[in-house]
Amino acid sequence: MTWARLKDDIGTRIAGLTRPTRSDWIFALRTVSAGLIAILAAYALKLDHPQWAMMTVFIVAQPVAGMVLAKGFYRLLGTLAGALAAIGITTVFDANPWLLVAVLAVWIGICSLVSSLLRNPEAYGAALAGYTAMIIGLPAFGQPHLVIDLAVARCAEIVLGIICAALSSRLILPKLAADAIISRLKRSILDLAAYADGAFSGGDAEKLAGLHRKLIGDVQTLGEMRTYARLEGPSLATRAYPVRRTIGQLLSALSAARALHAHAAPKNAALIPVRAELQAVVGELVAKPGALDDTAPWVARLDAIAGKARQRAASRNAVRAAIATLLVAGFWLATKWSDATGTVILVAVVSSLFAARADPIRSAWNFFEGTLLALPFAFLIGQLALPALPGFGWFMVFVVPILVPAALAMANPRYVGVATAFAINFLAFLSPHQVMTYDPEPFFANSAAVLVGILLAIGVFAVVLPADPWVTVNRILQTMREDLARLCLHDRLPRRSAFESLAYDRINQLMPLLQNAGKKGDAVLGGGIAAVTVGLEILRLRNAQQSSAIPPETALSIANFLRGLARELLFRRPGEPQTATVAVARQYAAGIAERSVAAEMLQIAASLRIIAAAIEDFPDFFAKDRV
Repeated sequence: MTWARLKDDIGTRIAGLTRPTRSDWIFALRTVSAGLIAILAAYALKLDHPQWAMMTVFIVAQPVAGMVLAKGFYRLLGTLAGALAAIGITTVFDANPWLLVAVLAVWIGICSLVSSLLRNPEAYGAALAGYTAMIIGLPAFGQPHLVIDLAVARCAEIVLGIICAALSSRLILPKLAADAIISRLKRSILDLAAYADGAFSGGDAEKLAGLHRKLIGDVQTLGEMRTYARLEGPSLATRAYPVRRTIGQLLSALSAARALHAHAAPKNAALIPVRAELQAVVGELVAKPGALDDTAPWVARLDAIAGKARQRAASRNAVRAAIATLLVAGFWLATKWSDATGTVILVAVVSSLFAARADPIRSAWNFFEGTLLALPFAFLIGQLALPALPGFGWFMVFVVPILVPAALAMANPRYVGVATAFAINFLAFLSPHQVMTYDPEPFFANSAAVLVGILLAIGVFAVVLPADPWVTVNRILQTMREDLARLCLHDRLPRRSAFESLAYDRINQLMPLLQNAGKKGDAVLGGGIAAVTVGLEILRLRNAQQSSAIPPETALSIANFLRGLARELLFRRPGEPQTATVAVARQYAAGIAERSVAAEMLQIAASLRIIAAAIEDFPDFFAKDRV
């Protein structure tokens, strides 16, 4: 591949991050069509709130069929659980409004706790169960005989939207998760080959950095697709582990390619065998995609410390959601402000939905931006256009040109948060019914309540047990350093696939925490990728120690170096001068290369130099308590 062709290929792939593709257009048109069918069916069934059917389509809409089924399934479970909770709580505690509000707040806290301990899409269902009880319970306040009707109506509207979304995702030009995984894996392998080729030939650093970020994002997307694919068919469940192993191999290959790019022209001949080996690996991955499947099963899971940390974070999220809901609901009861019902509901929704996010304030702010952007569009269509020109035909004429671009933006990971908030709140503000009337006063009162509710939830995230994403980042980085130290010191040597599995889990946890952290986040993520390279080289050194072809003095030198590296990883802090680890690695490597030309010895020298180079490139990453 020539550099000119590579440059064009990279430019095309990076440009594809923002320009809508054919798949994006299919997703957008399919989502809008399903939404129109849902609201038309809701009109025919004379449901009280037909907009909820259409909103549900946009809420569960995903580019891949399995993701729609997963989100729809857990939305249904969460709605049913929340409806049953609302019926029970309202029936028992309606006579005492303060006790009713307190119990609803506790329920939301419990659901937020469970949501924080789970992963998508199960976490979404748990959060939904919390705020659904509030959505159903508050309108029935003082009228407990209505709660069952409200619960049935909401469940019917949600089920109708889920059915329409699921059928459209399977019947209208479906994009299945199994096919999407294969397609994205192939594209990722080509991207990896392009990146490695550019690294070998000294390509443009900025464009290669963009492709590197794209590959990291693709790894995260593949992990999400693997989770959802199992719902498309029983046979796909058995393929989940090979897919995950393949993702781990892709991550390892990316780590190796990154090392090539950072050290494209080694001055010492000892690195040439490793360079040639890595180039051969890249070529094999491109020529034989099936080679990625030749890995051992994933066996490593998160350790007990990470599990305890997740439980602490979950408890914090539960307390925040419960306190936020209780405070605002208390204000509603004390002031008897009727329009504050919407505020209470939005506080419950936002505090439950975003509490477990890596950066809840940013996620909630994106939701606020989308909601605010939807307000003028909803006013123009709902208060001016549709009252003057009623009928479903005019509804389609006015709404489709707004929702299609919104759905296109939903297909782009960069804009999905704001675009989804825009779409669902546009429909909520619009509140489409068969007869639309000009009535701006309740429109603005409800809109103000919604916006105030979101801002209050953001305030709670900032004030009540605030979450600092960098605390979590530091904990993960420390765990990664401890993983490397264990590789250096433990008698039992893990398999390569087990280490890759663990490293993939760690980096997958870092990605959402660092995606909006700018250059600081890129540096940390780059260090995480480099840590994979260091771990693989440590394994090579440990295996070399056990080889009979290695002289005893070389095996002793390796053992001494690994002990020093473990001390560096566990005890040196950022800003402190580096220990002699890097210098020792280079000294050992130079001595080995001078004494022997055997492939096994040159491999040891290359591993030592690669580890030294990674520590030099990311000195603070390989130090205790980085940030």
